[in-house]
Amino acid sequence: MLNVVVTQAAGEVGFGHLMECLALVSHLPGGEDARFLLYKSCEQAVSLVREHGFECAFWESGATLPRFDWGLMNTRNNNVAMQSALRRACGKLIVIDELGNKEMDCDLLINFAAPAQWHEYTFKEPAPRMLLGPKYYPVRDSLLRAAQKTDNVPGTVLVTLGGVDRTQRTLDVARKLIRTDLRCTYVLGPGCEILEKDLKEILRSAPHKDEVVINPDNFDSLFAASEYVISAGGNTLYEGLFLGSRLLVVWEDEHERVQSAQLEEWGCAQIIGSPDFLDFSEAFDFHPDSCTSPCDGRGVERIQSVVKEMVAHG
Repeated sequence: MLNVVVTQAAGEVGFGHLMECLALVSHLPGGEDARFLLYKSCEQAVSLVREHGFECAFWESGATLPRFDWGLMNTRNNNVAMQSALRRACGKLIVIDELGNKEMDCDLLINFAAPAQWHEYTFKEPAPRMLLGPKYYPVRDSLLRAAQKTDNVPGTVLVTLGGVDRTQRTLDVARKLIRTDLRCTYVLGPGCEILEKDLKEILRSAPHKDEVVINPDNFDSLFAASEYVISAGGNTLYEGLFLGSRLLVVWEDEHERVQSAQLEEWGCAQIIGSPDFLDFSEAFDFHPDSCTSPCDGRGVERIQSVVKEMVAHG
């Protein structure tokens, strides 16, 4: 089978779209040999794809595409013209979209986002089959394994504000957390421009030994072991829901605010910061006990079943 993944990762959009594709692609028919075409992406994204064992090139608008058995598309805007070009070249086109409110031209649409207002679309005919809601979030295999093997450690905090953290709020969070007795691990993602030395300088005055790690190989184990997770409001929210973490959010972009507010309404997370404020006064009293997690870790399994059926029936 000849299959293709078109996705995006860069400073202005983060790495979430790419990570979702990497979590899913190997579970699709023939996905282990899929080709990646990166759209408006950085060199760190190229390296990440190749580290996972996939061929990688850049998307060229207007280029003639070969015939693919299926295609998977997941970019920030999911431009309908790109969808149409891919759909003509693919037996079946799968699109992962999270923000909704746009025109779609695909065979299968996956939107795992929590806010119901993001599930609104218009379609080019024939309209796609739709898989909606957090139960379709593609939890990666390594996190599933870590959840089985790793015990949660009370009094620990994982600070992971995305693959980029454009506003460098990690530094502000550190200035607050050094006043607590909690043991903290700070993760700097693959596109983050915060200097490790600047963060470690802040942590010198902490009453305990905190850790700074850069794009760590053991991220999933660190995640599963942490009682609290401070997130920017992106994909780590869904991963934390799966793990049962105490989720605290310092959002950066408007869509992260909307998503975090939905989870806060459900009792699954608490917003403690934005680009304009940061308030830890009640953060560590938060208990998501009333929240029944809408993300059970079986999203990949559900999607795989639907795609197998689609491909088998042409």
